[in-house]
Amino acid sequence: MKSYVFLPIIAGLSIVVQNGLSSLALRQFRLGSVVFVNGAVCTLCAVIAAIVSQGRLEIRWQEIRSPTLPIVISGLCGFLILWLAPLSFKNIGAKKTLSILIAVQLVGATLWDFGIKKEALSLRQLVGVGVTLLGAFIVVTGGSK
Repeated sequence: MKSYVFLPIIAGLSIVVQNGLSSLALRQFRLGSVVFVNGAVCTLCAVIAAIVSQGRLEIRWQEIRSPTLPIVISGLCGFLILWLAPLSFKNIGAKKTLSILIAVQLVGATLWDFGIKKEALSLRQLVGVGVTLLGAFIVVTGGSK
């Protein structure tokens, strides 16, 4: 379990770096070009990861011809992340973007665990969500970009 704590740390840092670099790229390139290149690199990395993890690329064409709604929605969410987060970085800044993003993710994750997975919520968890929301509010309303 302890080694898995690094996964969200790496993912979180990747979000900051990806969006920061994409927002810098928006100074020179159009949004569609940035999103396309990001998506192409992401797709290439996914194929490489699948090959490395399984020793071969195993795609079941029957599954691809009839993807389920959750898979399609998941892909659309990935597109929205690639499209909207760098645009937000560019327009409102990294601190505000990530404060809102983290707060929304925590609220969404709490609702997911409670509503979908039927996990109980403790008072401490709810207080933690509230503190995060308060922190995001302070960052967003407290000054410049």
